[in-house]
Order: sequence, then structure tokens, then C-alpha cells
Amino acid sequence: MGNVIAEALVRFNKDAIMEISRGNLKEALVIFEQSLAVEEKLKLGPELPKTLVNIANIHMLMGSFESASAKAEMAIEAFMKLGCREEEEKVRLLAGRVCIRLNDLKKAYGHFNLVAEKSKASDIKGEAYLEMSGIRFTDKDYLKAQDQIGKAIAYFEHAGRKDLLKKAYLKRAEYFRSLKKEDLARLDDIRAKGLDSKMDI
Repeated sequence: MGNVIAEALVRFNKDAIMEISRGNLKEALVIFEQSLAVEEKLKLGPELPKTLVNIANIHMLMGSFESASAKAEMAIEAFMKLGCREEEEKVRLLAGRVCIRLNDLKKAYGHFNLVAEKSKASDIKGEAYLEMSGIRFTDKDYLKAQDQIGKAIAYFEHAGRKDLLKKAYLKRAEYFRSLKKEDLARLDDIRAKGLDSKMDI
């Protein structure tokens, strides 16, 4: 019986991913919700929050930010109960990004700050600092924004995440450019471009 259920859930997941690849988000959402119903009925702890995250991501893509926020919060709670710290932190990043789309910057900052303080993974910690820097920059707290994006860059370097490092350099270049610091912006553009040849294929 267990194998049949596992196979069914794998099929749900494959079918949903196929629909997403075709651009059929509504169809994918229906499939993930069917999977969630099975997981809730059978109390499949580890699988349930993963499906909640998938549903939250689809709602995000569809612009249904309130629904995305609700599902992300449920996933956070479920991962916390399971003691899956890193998964919880990843969902907090998603929840924070949804809050930005809902224009709730205070709540978004709270999610990111918690991840920055608690995470032991350099790349996750870096992503939290990068997001916080954007909020600080929006608030015109330029010194804090620069400090936080500097921390993000350091953590991405430590993690060896050249993709995220490039993203951070380009984001900092945007900050400098908007502050009319073109020379500093150009330096970060050059740093970002220099990473292209070093990216793993």
C-alpha cells in the first residue's frame, strides 16, 4: 500500500512539473492540490510542506500573493514541527519575497532578518542579507543597505555561489548608479562580468 501511495505522489509531482513546463499553471495547481489532499488525509508529514511550497510558488507566479503568503506560512509551520531548519529558512525567503509583493516590507524584513540570524548555510544567509539590503535601500537607509549587500557578497563568496555573487554585484551596481556613483557601479559591473567566464557549465 505504501509503495502505491508513493508512486501516486511521484506521478502527481511529475504531472504538475510537466504542466508548469507547458505554461499551464492552473492545471499544475490542481494537481498539487490533489497531492496535498492525499498527504493531509494520510498525514504524510515530510511531503506535505514540500507540496505547500510548490503551491505557494505557483500562486506567486500567478500573482495570487495573498494565497501564496498563506501557503508559505503553513509550510514554515510544518517544517518547524518537523525540525527541518534549512527547508524552513528557504520558505522564509519565499514568504519574505511574497510580503514584498504585498507591500508589507516590515513583515518581509522580519522573515529575512530571522534567516540571516539563524541560518548556518552561507548561501541562504547571503540571500537574506541581499533581500534586506533592498528593503533598506527602499527606505533610503543607504549605509545599512551597503553594509548588508556587502555581507551578502561575502557569504556568496564563502559558499562558492558565483551565480548569486553575480546577482549581488549587479544589484549593488544598481544601488550605486541610482546614487550617481557611476565609477563604483562600473566596478561592480566589471566584477559581475568577470564571473561569467568562471561560471560552472
